[in-house]
Amino acid sequence: MLSGKGSYLGTEMDFKWYRRYRADGYFVRGSGEWWFTEDAFCFKRKLLATPMEIPFASIVNVRTGTWHAGKWVIRPVVVKLDWHLDGRQLCSGFVFAKTHEGTRQMAAHIEALSCRH
Repeated sequence: MLSGKGSYLGTEMDFKWYRRYRADGYFVRGSGEWWFTEDAFCFKRKLLATPMEIPFASIVNVRTGTWHAGKWVIRPVVVKLDWHLDGRQLCSGFVFAKTHEGTRQMAAHIEALSCRH
C-alpha cells in the first residue's frame, strides 16, 4: 500500500477560497499521514482520531497550484482534489512532496485511481 507524510491545507466550497468546508473535521489544517484504500484517498492529521476519506468515485479533477484556501506555499506545490459530497462542490488541498516532480507524480497517481472508479 502506497503511503507517506504530507500536509492538509483545507477544503474550499464552490471554488471560493474564503468558503471553507467545516463538517467532519475538514476545517482543521495540519500535517499527517496519507494512504490509499481500494476506493478512497485517506489523510489522518496529527492529534485527530478520525482520518478523512475522499472516495475516488467522487473526484472529478486533480490539479496543482501554489496556494489553497487562503494559504500560500513557497517551495512545494499544492495538489488540489476537486470532488463532490452531498451535492456540494469541494476542493481539498494537500502538499505531498518537496519537489515539483514528486508532486506531479502524486497528482498523476491520484488522477489515475479516480479515473478507474
